[in-house]
Amino acid sequence: MSKKKSSGIETHADKLKARREYYQRNIDMERYRSREYYKRKKETETAAEAEIRKEKHREAAARYRSTYRKQICIREWERRLKVKAKKQMDADEAEYQAFMAGEFDEK
Repeated sequence: MSKKKSSGIETHADKLKARREYYQRNIDMERYRSREYYKRKKETETAAEAEIRKEKHREAAARYRSTYRKQICIREWERRLKVKAKKQMDADEAEYQAFMAGEFDEK
């Protein structure tokens, strides 16, 4: 038989489970605390630290773009098609409204 510790948590796995459950229950507060922490950290950073942070962000963005290049291209292609279709629909609607108002000229 295993003995329980005074905290009521038996093993390392139980501690991890309890920690996960705590963060799931309090996710909004933890996100708020994290944002506040990084806001304070950002206010006190030096110019060199800011440049390092920005460089790391650029590198991470480049890694993301290289990993998901095909998906990014497909999404952009779909977006361009959607914009083109919307422009065409708007033009058709304007033409239809002009036609219905009698502002058309017969050719």
